[in-house]
Amino acid sequence: MEELHKQVSPSSKAIADAEEIEEGLHKGIVVESTGSWTQVKLDDGSVVSSRLPGRQRLEDSDYAHPIAVGDWVKIHLESDGSGMIQYTYPRKNGLPRQSTHTRRQSQLLLANLDFLWLVQSARQPRVNTRFIDRCLVACDAYDIPAGILINKIDLARRTDKVHLQRVIDIYAEIGVPTHTCSVLNEEGLEPIKEQMGGKVSAFFGPSGVGKTSLLNALDPSLELNTAPISASTGKGTHTTTYALMVEPEGYPDGTMIADTPGIRELGLVGISLEELSHYFPEMTDARSKCKYSDCSHLHEPGCGIQEAVKRGSITQERYDSYQAIYDSLKVPEEY
Repeated sequence: MEELHKQVSPSSKAIADAEEIEEGLHKGIVVESTGSWTQVKLDDGSVVSSRLPGRQRLEDSDYAHPIAVGDWVKIHLESDGSGMIQYTYPRKNGLPRQSTHTRRQSQLLLANLDFLWLVQSARQPRVNTRFIDRCLVACDAYDIPAGILINKIDLARRTDKVHLQRVIDIYAEIGVPTHTCSVLNEEGLEPIKEQMGGKVSAFFGPSGVGKTSLLNALDPSLELNTAPISASTGKGTHTTTYALMVEPEGYPDGTMIADTPGIRELGLVGISLEELSHYFPEMTDARSKCKYSDCSHLHEPGCGIQEAVKRGSITQERYDSYQAIYDSLKVPEEY
């Protein structure tokens, strides 16, 4: 496991508040990052376009860009009104993914989250449990509390409802909170509002599931852009092209939520084959019954996990996800 999940602090904001701010430096949270320029929101509510010195951009070679939405930073205000990032506070957690361009580096998507909502839709597109399971592995590995939010429940047909109930039952068994809602009918939004209060949260999932529409429903004053599902593919289009952290009106102090671009697959970072089953909580007891200490839980005789699947104490769907993730992690790194 890479070092990011070990750099845990009680609260990055608490650290930032406790630090004595040097003369000429200002504390803020990164609310938008589109490349070389980063938007930093200061305590007075102002947002400053800021950048990293070239030297600092190269210091963290593990990441394609060392700053993420949710990071707490110190900036120096330049004469032209822009900011120069001088320091990034230790993260309590962060969500990385494998870079789509090179396996040498990973991309840090979000930082310092109190909760991550994995957003899916009841239909157009349908719930993807393989995607959910990959994300849950990453969240568990990097200390990010997570839940599942199924939007567009108003579109669900009878067969969809059977599938949705199966999904809800599977994740209830392993203690993952799952909610259904409809932005169109304004149903099921209250539990989300309550959970968000005073926390830094994020909506994360594929295009077209209604992440931005959810934000607009939770705070209509935001008026964020949305787009319809493609008629030809039945999939969403990338209306949101970069992560954006907003502070919704009418919520307790400290409430912030990030909207993120649609993502089809989360490339896992820093997770070994040997520890993968540790991120499937229902496999803990069964794993202790394996005949071999280095069991892959795929083909060995005397495997406690395979026996648990046969008995039904581990669902076939979750075990299939484990196999798929295991196979993906076996792909050799390309250098």
